[in-house]
Amino acid sequence: MKISVVIPAYNEEKLIAKCIKAVQNQSFPKEKYEILVIDNNSKDKTAEIARKLGARVISYNKKQGFAAARHFGMLKARGEIIASTDADSIPQKNWLETIEKLFKNEKLVYLGGTILSTENTMSSKLPFVVYDPFAGVNQ
Repeated sequence: MKISVVIPAYNEEKLIAKCIKAVQNQSFPKEKYEILVIDNNSKDKTAEIARKLGARVISYNKKQGFAAARHFGMLKARGEIIASTDADSIPQKNWLETIEKLFKNEKLVYLGGTILSTENTMSSKLPFVVYDPFAGVNQ
């Protein structure tokens, strides 16, 4: 079972390395996943940084936006399972391991998880507090 990790990115040079390194440091065998960074018209060094860290970087400039870039990345993914995270996110160490275990249930087609803000202000945390109770609805 191989997992494709799709990371849409737009001008994320300050945070993309932390995200990629968090994926690379998973408690999951490296040969069982790939990392795709979908560079969505970045004007900074996002793509260069991602390439240096070993991610497969694919440029996408037909439509600007996270959803369009993520969808394009899903079409380019080679894995049986597609996982996606934001370029400014830090997945937990057991993220891919948990995904693989959950997808052993053949009835499962989609899952979501808890999202935590990287900032410590109420205005940055509010969207996540509102979203999180609904994250499991489609499980």
